[in-house]
Amino acid sequence: MGEKLTVAEKKISYSGLFNVRDLYNVFVSWITEKDWDLIEPTHKETVSEKGKEIVFIFEPEKKMSDYVKFYGYFEIVMSDVEDIVIKKGEKDVPMNKGSVDILIKGIIKTDYEGMWVSTPLHTVMQAFYEKFIKASEIKSFKKELTADIEHLNSQLKSHLNLFQYTK
Repeated sequence: MGEKLTVAEKKISYSGLFNVRDLYNVFVSWITEKDWDLIEPTHKETVSEKGKEIVFIFEPEKKMSDYVKFYGYFEIVMSDVEDIVIKKGEKDVPMNKGSVDILIKGIIKTDYEGMWVSTPLHTVMQAFYEKFIKASEIKSFKKELTADIEHLNSQLKSHLNLFQYTK
């Protein structure tokens, strides 16, 4: 199989008000908007005395060419989550309160179908192919993936910052 390389990695930590459903929807909307294939996320929820712990793991992918594929690893861990209701004008708005830790990884994989690994000679040819023939294309894909991860990171930070002003 080809090389799997983490191109971009971001971490976000937040504590305060948020909405679990809205946070989930930020990821789903971004994945859809960027034309990634949404693989059903892993979801785990446990309840303790302090509150709920909710974990979502998204692992979307996007085929860029016959040789290159993007993979994402998005992990959202919400801890000490409590359901609360806040007043927004005349309305009662259901919210959540707790801590959120988010890990976002953008991974690029070359030769994702394993076409070049049948013999040692093919492996050497693959290295040559990537270094001299596909180098500029792979560099361009890395740049695009980094920009995509930056975009998701800024969307998440903006979304979480909105809740600072809803008290």
